Amino acid sequence: MAEFPCPEGWGRSSAISGLIPLIDVLLVLLCFLVWIALAPTSSGRHPLASSQSLAPARNLPLKVVALSSRGHWFLNGQAIKKNELLIHLKSESNIPNPPRVLFLASENLPAETVGTSFQQLKAKGGERVRLRLPSPGNQP
Repeated sequence: MAEFPCPEGWGRSSAISGLIPLIDVLLVLLCFLVWIALAPTSSGRHPLASSQSLAPARNLPLKVVALSSRGHWFLNGQAIKKNELLIHLKSESNIPNPPRVLFLASENLPAETVGTSFQQLKAKGGERVRLRLPSPGNQP
């Protein structure tokens, strides 16, 4: 059999040729880890997803807090003073499994007012308070 000449430098370094199988093994291992991380289980849920904190919250009742463009506060459609609302949220935070709170603000309010109001509600109500930004067809 005839031997073909190698370009200069090829075949001289055994360190590089020894790394090729190691790189192949690392790529196969990486593919396996990505497959494990992304594959859902037979229940349809991801095994690494922590849904423990989300599942109970979905079953809790929902209270809607709205802030109108005139600065009036509403709790589930009924007018309420801001101080009374904050006291109510604080007292509910002490009971086990308090209801979720959805905060809706008028689109005519400045962003600073909405942000400040949301932070005040979140300070009294905790992580159960969520903000929904207004849409043109949904005004409180």
